[in-house]
Amino acid sequence: MNRTRYLEHFLSLYKRSNFTDNLPTLEILKDEYIRYLLELTAFDILETARILDISPEILRKRLNRLEIGNQSFRIH
Repeated sequence: MNRTRYLEHFLSLYKRSNFTDNLPTLEILKDEYIRYLLELTAFDILETARILDISPEILRKRLNRLEIGNQSFRIH
C-alpha cells in the first residue's frame, strides 16, 4: 500500500455503526499515520521523521507520548 492511499485505508478500518458521528479526530489520524509510517519504514526513525518533515527528536517525543517502545526502532 502506498502512502497516498493511507487515509482511504484508515477510514475503511475505522468502522462504527454510526460512522458520520464517530469520525476519527485529527489527533487519532496523526497517531495512526505515524504508526503506519513506522511500519512502512521498518521502524526507521530518521526515515519516518523525514517523511513527516519533522526532526527525529520531535518524532521521539511523540512516540514517547504514544508509549511506542524504542526497542523496535532503527536509526541509520
